[in-house]
Amino acid sequence: MKDGEKMSVRISPPKNVATGYAAGLSIAQSSKSTSIAVLTINDQSPERAIDYLKQLAICYNRQANEDKNEVAVRTEEFINGRLEKINTELGSTESQLESYKKANKMVELQMSANQALSNSDQYDQKLAEANTQIALLNSINDYMNQPANKYETLPSNIGITDQSAVSLINKYNEIVLERNRLLRSASENSPTVTPLTSQLDDLSSSIRRAMAQAMRSMDIQRNAVASQYGKYNTMIQQTPEQEKTMKQIGRQLEVKAGLYLMLLQKREENSISLAATADKGKLIDDPAVVGKVAPRTANIYTAATAIALAIPSLVLFLIAFFRYKIEGHEDVARLTRLPIIADVAVASETAKTKADIVVHENKNNQMEEIFRSMRTNVQFMLKEGEKVVSFTSTISGEGKTFIAANLAVSFALLGKKVILVGLDIRKPRLAELFEIDDHRHGITNLLTKSTITAADIQAQTLPSGVNNNLELLMAGPIPPNPAELLTRSSLDDIIEQLKLTYDYIIIDTAPVGLVTDTLQVGRVSNLTIYVCRADYTPKDSFELINTLNAEKKLPNICVVVNGIDLSKKKYGYYYGYGKYGKYAKYGYYGRYSKYGRYNNYGNYGNYSNSHYSNENDTSVKH
Repeated sequence: MKDGEKMSVRISPPKNVATGYAAGLSIAQSSKSTSIAVLTINDQSPERAIDYLKQLAICYNRQANEDKNEVAVRTEEFINGRLEKINTELGSTESQLESYKKANKMVELQMSANQALSNSDQYDQKLAEANTQIALLNSINDYMNQPANKYETLPSNIGITDQSAVSLINKYNEIVLERNRLLRSASENSPTVTPLTSQLDDLSSSIRRAMAQAMRSMDIQRNAVASQYGKYNTMIQQTPEQEKTMKQIGRQLEVKAGLYLMLLQKREENSISLAATADKGKLIDDPAVVGKVAPRTANIYTAATAIALAIPSLVLFLIAFFRYKIEGHEDVARLTRLPIIADVAVASETAKTKADIVVHENKNNQMEEIFRSMRTNVQFMLKEGEKVVSFTSTISGEGKTFIAANLAVSFALLGKKVILVGLDIRKPRLAELFEIDDHRHGITNLLTKSTITAADIQAQTLPSGVNNNLELLMAGPIPPNPAELLTRSSLDDIIEQLKLTYDYIIIDTAPVGLVTDTLQVGRVSNLTIYVCRADYTPKDSFELINTLNAEKKLPNICVVVNGIDLSKKKYGYYYGYGKYGKYAKYGYYGRYSKYGRYNNYGNYGNYSNSHYSNENDTSVKH
């Protein structure tokens, strides 16, 4: 080291360092069919890693050679000990053989003894065969003597050599099978079965006689074979017992000589292995540095990019997840395929007059244009001769009464005679909205009657106080049975009478998500306008809307989105804040071309260049 140079040294426990190297070392085969191993280690110092891998190969060979030599030394000690012991036993056995031959004056075994032994084996086999035949005949005889086996098939092909008995048994079995086949459809006394039974009895007697004769013949044959067997067995007993003793001594001699030769061979092999010790492993290629392995820049960039994309996506997902209420036109369009005939902005307080009416004669502003467009769309959805339009919603507070009242005024401004009917008889709001302190007159007084005249209806009708062409038929006194009243035919009679007098009949009904009254009103309606409200109506309400439409429980359903608050930033951006946005281009409803006859809505609008898009318009809330 140079003067002034410093070096920092960190001393770690050897066991910890060894554990770290072992954890960082990876070993893998270069291929499945090779004995070459690829060693890889990650280290901060490439030089240190190279030295480690080289020394690892040296240590591996050294330990392998030491293990192999230790095994060879111990093997040699064991073999030498065994050779000494077997050599002693082998010499003792050879001396025993030599002494035995001298004592018995024996050179080789006599040929006659071998012949006698061979003949004895043959007659022993014949004797066993004779005994087997007798046993088989006895077993057949016992089988036939059992009552349960009468007229049953007898065992065949079991080794009986007497052909007459075998032939009779086979014939017997054929007749038994034929008899059993007939017994499936006939009784034992049947004329077809009785002859077969007689034949079986005769054959059974014949079989017994044949087996008795065969047993006598076989007994005579067995006695003759036994006599010959005894003769040759006596000859064998008379043969000197030296043969047995010689065989025993010879076996011991062969086993010990073979073991002795095998140990001599193993000792030579072990000596060669001990003398020629070679390394078990060979370092084929010197360790090489492959470059930087960690940290991996590409992986870090990839992970950072994934996180950068995942976090905003998660935030957007959470925002969408917790937005359980509709926010505007696009949410409604995603939730239903029903036509959306208008998006109603929140009106400013300065634009409202009596009954919260924002539609006025001889005025041109955004709120006026919204309801004019809604009015035009309703006219196109109503067929010729249809006059009845009902308003409903899922829950209270969505603004259906406000929309119904202003649409009624919009029709009245055309010079049409319009009546606004309050059929939300559980919670009527028309009287409150139009500031009429009269709860005695109303449609409930008519629904209780069985016969209704035009004079009765006129007696319950009140002027709106807003427009001379608009009249009100309010709910009247709240009845104890509103659902039952609406099911009466008197409601149909009232509507038919109103059609004779008025050009348009606007019905304000109860929320269909709370009560079933509106479903009863549906039978007299030609068009149902379903009102939903931004930031108020839950998204799951559209399951009910779509179900009602699919099941045709309400006629000709369309949707109005109410409560678009342009003072909020999200709606100002979404609807074109300050420039009327969607309301400045009502040609948007041309999108409903997929709904068939509603495709003409696109002809009404494109006010983008009109003065209705004036950002100073005070009719809507900014």
